[in-house]
Amino acid sequence: MDKCCGKDLVWTKISGSWENYAIERSCCPVCKTIRDRKDGIIYTKKEDCFLCGCGTEVLAAQILHPIHDGPFPLSGSGRVRTEMAPFCPKCETKPSSSGKIISR
Repeated sequence: MDKCCGKDLVWTKISGSWENYAIERSCCPVCKTIRDRKDGIIYTKKEDCFLCGCGTEVLAAQILHPIHDGPFPLSGSGRVRTEMAPFCPKCETKPSSSGKIISR
């Protein structure tokens, strides 16, 4: 589906510097429905929250990606990149808080 509310959807690639992480999402400019191209999961904007297609309020899980930027393999300063990932507690499994390692 590349249209919503009569408008063309613009798919944005969301990616990080860690491996195997690429998502394409779109948001309808009229109804604010969020679509994920890979999973096809649809979140619809309601007053002050997003709802999944099943009617459940969408939650967000914090994912921490450790940054390995030290002089030795697997060493670093202790910094992390934080990401918030939406999920439906009824339809989806809560994402793990342990993200992919970012090597610099």
